[in-house]
Amino acid sequence: MRNSLIIGAVVLVISAGALYVIWDLFDQGTSQESSPGTSYTPGGSDAPYVPYSNTQQGTTGSGDTAEPYVAVAAQGGTAIRVKDFSKNPATVSTPTIPGHYFLAGGLDPSGTGAPFSTFYVNADNSFTVTILKEPLGETRKAAEQDLIQKLGISSIRMCNLNYWVGVPGYLNPVYAGKNLGFSFCPGATQL
Repeated sequence: MRNSLIIGAVVLVISAGALYVIWDLFDQGTSQESSPGTSYTPGGSDAPYVPYSNTQQGTTGSGDTAEPYVAVAAQGGTAIRVKDFSKNPATVSTPTIPGHYFLAGGLDPSGTGAPFSTFYVNADNSFTVTILKEPLGETRKAAEQDLIQKLGISSIRMCNLNYWVGVPGYLNPVYAGKNLGFSFCPGATQL
């Protein structure tokens, strides 16, 4: 009898945990929006990355107007549901760099004259925005709005993504190598 109670309790705890993960994965509410985390440094030792399979796919809406979405891992091991940017005609992926998606700026942003470049790395669920033109503040805002539109999420949720916003040294040596953050997130560098 005692073993049955223990087994029942373990099954209940596992079921509750699985339900919580599923609920969190598809939650579009504001529970995660009230306390955005800190910015993510790609490859940094303090990276909040938790292994996560982002193969969960589906659609939002219904009928012919449904938009595909994917879940990407966010800071603190949570997940955020975003539009499936890999299906966007402007997104570029290459067979030579599997798991990398160029959402803006393309493969050679300096050659295209793009003001910024945005790419996503599937391996660590990170977004990297590189500002390529002055004025930095205006270009960062344009890159932010572009990413908000492509992901279909709020600016508050953007702060929870694993992301890096930077500038190359040739453009601005003062800010080179620093994560400037999204302008609307806590701790962002004021430009």
